[in-house]
Amino acid sequence: MFEKRTKEIEARKADILKEIETADEARMKELTDEVDKLNAEMAEIRSKQDLAGKLTDPIPTGAEARTGTPDDLEIRAKQLRETRSVTIGGGKLVQPKKTGNIKDGQVEVSSIVDQVNANPCEGMGEYQVPYVVNSGEGEDTEEGAEVAETDPTFDYATITPGTITTYSEVSREVLKLSDKDYLARVEQAAVTALRKKVAGKILSTADDAKFTSIFKAAACVTDVEIDKIDHTTLRKIILSYGGDEAVAGGAVLYLSKADLIAFGDVRGTSEKKALYEIIPDTDNPNTGIIKEGGASVRYCLNKKLTPLAKQAAGGYSMAFGNPMNFELGVFSDYTVTVDESAALKRRMIAVLGEVMIGGNVAVYDGFVRIKKAGTTA
Repeated sequence: MFEKRTKEIEARKADILKEIETADEARMKELTDEVDKLNAEMAEIRSKQDLAGKLTDPIPTGAEARTGTPDDLEIRAKQLRETRSVTIGGGKLVQPKKTGNIKDGQVEVSSIVDQVNANPCEGMGEYQVPYVVNSGEGEDTEEGAEVAETDPTFDYATITPGTITTYSEVSREVLKLSDKDYLARVEQAAVTALRKKVAGKILSTADDAKFTSIFKAAACVTDVEIDKIDHTTLRKIILSYGGDEAVAGGAVLYLSKADLIAFGDVRGTSEKKALYEIIPDTDNPNTGIIKEGGASVRYCLNKKLTPLAKQAAGGYSMAFGNPMNFELGVFSDYTVTVDESAALKRRMIAVLGEVMIGGNVAVYDGFVRIKKAGTTA
């Protein structure tokens, strides 16, 4: 007597299954409520069927139950069919664990990696970028005298490729999770790890045979020495950039978060108000603006930089310049390979990210470097 309604419910659930593929958020809520009601109704029908079965097909007891006659087996099979599904609160007894969207807790990659001049170099072994060191200067010449040579001076920055990799393994069980976002985020994490490494190398103070950082570039010849961040620091940095006859624009101050805090801690001499106004970018909190009087410069944080207060004498803590003066040679695309067989014995999925990349400052005096005042030991 319940067969017709049971078929209607199953048919409706099949229709809903198709509809959810294109349903928006509001419609999904409506469909969820409807499915809950259908499941509850189905549970009630099965409960009534179970009771009806007990009234029409009594369960064998005692010796009769143990004989195992064909009629007895049919009764037990019918009981199993009628009671195999247990519904609690309109849902199944066992539900896939609900996993929310994976959240990004913090900015992990310094924006410098997207600010510099990235140049595609697929197929090259290395390449050189020439730049002008000095254009020369005209000379006074007496009539009939030999003209003095005023040749311009050139140099070049060499960009050499090096391979950066990242490797991780995740359980094959992730393929069974209902949240398909998980594996995609594992792949994205590999790309983030590569970008993080490149951002660190651009501002690294360590020697690197294949990647020349801002602090190791031959084109960077101006150093600003300061002992601590005070009311003169920003002005010194700005006016030291651009040579003797210019105050160049488009520059960004690269510094650690600790040094940004130190700028914010500087107070005026009279009203004791904060001297520097720090305005983080709401769309990208890794960057922002530092203002002092009429001066205003963009800043970009990089955690690889050593704060001035913790730096040894002669060590670099900040850099200031136009990021487009740094040439980033991309010798291959960022690639992420997900391999289910590489670590099959351990039932793991291997995730390998790699890129071939090189870099160097390609403009003479393209950045000024800020170092801790004092003599090295």
